[in-house]
Amino acid sequence: MLTIKNGAFFIDDNPTFLFGAECHYFRVDPEQWRDRLLQIKEAGFNLVSTYVPWLWHEPEQGKFDFTGKTHPRRNLLDFLKLCDEIGFKVMVRPGPYVMSELKREGIPEWIIENYSEVIARTITGNLHPARLVSYLHPVFLQLVRDWYDAVLTQIRPLMEDRSGPIVMIQLDNEIGMLQWVTNSADFHPLTMERYRTFVEENRLSQSGKLLNQASDSLEKFSEEEQSLSDHFMWSEFCRMEYSTYVSHLQELVRKNGINALTVINVHGFKDLSIYSRGTDYPIGISQLRTAALLHDCCVAGDFYPGHITYDNFHDIILSTVLTACISSKEQPIFSAEFQSGRLSDRPTVSSSDMNLLTRLCISHGMNALNYYMFCAGDNPEDIGLFGTRHEWQAPIASDGSRREGYATAQDLGRMISSVHEDLVLAKKEVDTHIGFYSPYYMTETDWPPSAAVKTMIQEVTSIRENYVFDGLWRLLAAANLTYDAVDLLKEGQLDSKEYPTLWVGTTRCMEAEVQQKLLDYAKSGGKLCLSPFLPEYDLNGRPCRILADAIQIEMGNEEYGYQLVDFRGHPSTFCRVHLKMYGIPDHEIIATSKDEPQVCTALYKRIERGNLMLLGVGMLHEYQYQIDVLKEIADQMGIRASVSCTHSRVHATMRRGERGSFLSLLNMDEKPAWTQMKANGEILFDQALVQVPARSGLMLPFMLQIGTLVLRYSTMEIFQKQAGDQVVTLGLRATGESGIVCISSGWTVSVTGASSSEESMGDGIRITCTWSHEQVHQDHHILMTLNRIV
Repeated sequence: MLTIKNGAFFIDDNPTFLFGAECHYFRVDPEQWRDRLLQIKEAGFNLVSTYVPWLWHEPEQGKFDFTGKTHPRRNLLDFLKLCDEIGFKVMVRPGPYVMSELKREGIPEWIIENYSEVIARTITGNLHPARLVSYLHPVFLQLVRDWYDAVLTQIRPLMEDRSGPIVMIQLDNEIGMLQWVTNSADFHPLTMERYRTFVEENRLSQSGKLLNQASDSLEKFSEEEQSLSDHFMWSEFCRMEYSTYVSHLQELVRKNGINALTVINVHGFKDLSIYSRGTDYPIGISQLRTAALLHDCCVAGDFYPGHITYDNFHDIILSTVLTACISSKEQPIFSAEFQSGRLSDRPTVSSSDMNLLTRLCISHGMNALNYYMFCAGDNPEDIGLFGTRHEWQAPIASDGSRREGYATAQDLGRMISSVHEDLVLAKKEVDTHIGFYSPYYMTETDWPPSAAVKTMIQEVTSIRENYVFDGLWRLLAAANLTYDAVDLLKEGQLDSKEYPTLWVGTTRCMEAEVQQKLLDYAKSGGKLCLSPFLPEYDLNGRPCRILADAIQIEMGNEEYGYQLVDFRGHPSTFCRVHLKMYGIPDHEIIATSKDEPQVCTALYKRIERGNLMLLGVGMLHEYQYQIDVLKEIADQMGIRASVSCTHSRVHATMRRGERGSFLSLLNMDEKPAWTQMKANGEILFDQALVQVPARSGLMLPFMLQIGTLVLRYSTMEIFQKQAGDQVVTLGLRATGESGIVCISSGWTVSVTGASSSEESMGDGIRITCTWSHEQVHQDHHILMTLNRIV
């Protein structure tokens, strides 16, 4: 049985990394299913995922086909049985929406034609431009009930608790995405009736009390304040709608006698040609956080970064930690759609992009992923939105041949499978935390269409993208300060022992409840950094100076444009905006304006048992020296990188566990990097340099228990492992001129594939492997056999 515990998946009580591949049975002829699945198996996968499109299995209302009577590719049951036979676990994704480049995003055309009353409306009453359905329309929900009853009845005998392969069911797909990309919410008359009731009852969700601070009534609001109030009320209502929709779908699953894990997935990567930025991914997190809090669902991200370089690698880190922050602590970090290709053939997604994406996410705690797409195919019976072809640059092409990405996945699969039980139990070592504030991402629609709302969205978007996402949060990642995220709207106080330091990207507005929570956190001993603005208003634009009064400074106007700020040790630091602060009697001044040295731009203040830093400076990471500035600021808060490199552009993290730890080194550059490593101030690998290959990385074991052997460290990756009481066999892979393995004493060693030498190291043995000059620029695969001395 699949269960979740302490951030990991367990299968029959064994910790397991779920390594998945998306393969659509309806896009491949049944006589090719076995070939595709065997290729997936050969690559090291243990999970297969597929959509089950409603429009494909119920092309006419009431006429279902799951056994291939009307078309052989509708034989869902035989495909699932074949998955079981070959030894896969399966995630099924029956919608109602599946997207997947299908017409109507997978909703049957007969619904749109025959039940137009279920289509969402614009604010003017017209049909929604995307013909999006109104999720909670009673007619649509009845049609969904009929669909779920039909499909779930078919797959129920194949569920895991009936000895079948299906372990997860995804509920719908990317809920809220169509509303976001069209900037048009659902204003159906029935939706608006529910909204009016929501407003009248002031029924606010557990996401936070966003409105009506203190005892103000709506009548007292100015026109501008009213429009802002309406915007956040509407945004909160939409999130409750999504949560209610998830409730309906989950209830249908349970009523059909299925107790498997349910999944909801988060959208949000924005296609910008070669790069697909993650700056909007937190919008999807904001849209679905209420559903994540209220339901026992696994939250999974959809990660499509396009080309990965040093300039955008932080997008992946942030998407990973933000997905985790709205999830329960028991839930593993999971990506239900993990880029292994791309819809169009341009730009090309290289195998190195696939490699870096996988390694980055695993290094930051991900314990399950599903490559999308892994198998290409075609669209039968004109169901494809972009025509017949559906190649997706997939590692397995539609003709069954293998593209470059297949070998990459296979290499990663071997590495993961060799250590996965220990890997999923190892937790990422965290240096600090960032605060996620959902209201700053309630911007997917600009309703009501007022000047105040439009101005607020423009300002918030500019601040969060430039000075927070690509500024503060990126600089932390570039400085190799490893962080997790904290959802600031979750109930309860912020524990300063659990989160000793916290960085919060701020605008001028923040609700009173959260301002007070942050102040209480600092008073209780936490070290808090606010940047780049000091909140002085609530979300409705009314004065709210809880944090400002605590700092007790006089604020002047901020300066935009090309600004220079003097930090201690870093004069003339370039920034795009800085605050002006005056009257600072008992604060430690961190930075001043270069043009006006009497003007403070950043300060540090003692507040009871803790500290509050106001970093009134907006820096994008435009210059490498800004990393040093950030490190000095972090040092002021007592933060130092637990893992550090001598090479400035190698990204390093450590996952530590009782059964073994793993050091990940990532190199996004086009040439190899040599680096020495430190962990908590201690030089690793006996001061040896490690070569990190270009556009790739290493995941190196530490204190790994393998049977009765302790692998103290290795500068080579493990891709094969067999352990007995007396004999241990390791397959190792490395680049560079040599590789080192250090083991506990009491073993004899033989090495195949390289020259080797041994050296006693106290109660351990250090084995150095070398290869010929001709092999220096190649990957090296060696086999090490260790026999215990009896």
